Amino acid sequence: MNIWLIFWVFFSVFIMGIFFWSTQILMRQKTAWRQFAKRHGLTYDNRAVLASPAVGGIYRNYGLAIFSEAQMDGDSRGRKFRTIIQMELPAGMPTEGVVATHSLSEMASLLELEETYTPENGTWDSSIYLKTKDVKKMKEYLTSQRVAALNALMTAKGLGALFIFNEKETLLRVETAEALDKPDRLEKLVNKICDTADKLLIDSNKKE
Repeated sequence: MNIWLIFWVFFSVFIMGIFFWSTQILMRQKTAWRQFAKRHGLTYDNRAVLASPAVGGIYRNYGLAIFSEAQMDGDSRGRKFRTIIQMELPAGMPTEGVVATHSLSEMASLLELEETYTPENGTWDSSIYLKTKDVKKMKEYLTSQRVAALNALMTAKGLGALFIFNEKETLLRVETAEALDKPDRLEKLVNKICDTADKLLIDSNKKE
């Protein structure tokens, strides 16, 4: 048999195997996200047959959006897909700032904040990116509890995280390579992010 024919058959089988494997994961993802959305009264957008779905709505009093995003690889030669979980927190932060994992530091640097601050009250991983507009206000905001909550999220294995805020808008974004194709796994991660968000909130009726 011609060597090129053997190669073509092998390559075709390999490509088809990847396609069917990816399609199976996608179908499980659609089912899991649909179940999660129905369980919590969220909107579910099935999108195209071979496209990842999207979920949105209010979850534990936070604006929640879950979707898949194509991103360029580090060498810009290919694409990678990430599951994104974004939460909108209430406005009213004391200053402008950004906290990010190393993997999302390039995105965080687009804010062009120049003041760097390293929390001293608690364990803080040196790889975490933190910039602010006002060091004094950031220092007052980052209590030991908030430092611990942010550090735990920013160092969680397999996750990229970005916390952006100012006096008017606050966004907590987490991304993972996982398809989150099991509803319980999806719910566990969303609740983990919500638990972190709870600790990052400012209660104007409570002394810091």
